Amino acid sequence: MNTTAVQEAVRAGNEVGYMVPLDLGPAYADPEPRIPRQPERPHNSHSIIHTKQLPGPLAMQRLLRLDALYELDEFHAVTAECAHTLYGRAMLMRDILPNRTTACGRTAAWVWVGGRLPQDYFEVLSSSHYRRLAFGRRIKAWQRQVDESQISTLNTLNLTTPLRTACDLAMYPKDDPHARDVQSIIGRLMEHYEFSLVDCEPILEECSHLRNLPQAREMLTQFESIA
Repeated sequence: MNTTAVQEAVRAGNEVGYMVPLDLGPAYADPEPRIPRQPERPHNSHSIIHTKQLPGPLAMQRLLRLDALYELDEFHAVTAECAHTLYGRAMLMRDILPNRTTACGRTAAWVWVGGRLPQDYFEVLSSSHYRRLAFGRRIKAWQRQVDESQISTLNTLNLTTPLRTACDLAMYPKDDPHARDVQSIIGRLMEHYEFSLVDCEPILEECSHLRNLPQAREMLTQFESIA
């Protein structure tokens, strides 16, 4: 029902001349690839809706109230059907993030288990720096060497595996504003994808030079009984 409402609203916008080229955000730097690349990502998204695609300025708010759309920023939204499925979330991130990057941290976790979309920044593995905003959010780049075995691909989006994602999240500093939320996300990852501290140990050993390693082990141990 909600998907039909979106389709009908967009179709009405097309008929009265509101359709404009879909704005998927600013141009990004094009860093050198860190891992074997998938085919070039498409530049058009069928999941992101712009207010100008709808028949009137109040249509977006109405569809949001009906839970047919999930707000991305003031002028863009994503279909609820997309936001509530694994491959839909991967498609959305594929269209949002800079080319030739790998989603990690809370951004990768959102793709794997859903929840609230990060509101302040998206995290990627990249040696480049991105100054432009993506739908009102910064792109935070981590220059980490991550083994290819710890990278997955969904809908041509590269992202850290649930196991690697949980280990990265466990190393968030305790004074990070997202530290409390991260604990809940780790529990959901471990429960849904059925892994434990024992599975995480090889990755943690690779990160033995990081000062937050003892903290990460302690946090992952807390959730071991869930997996």
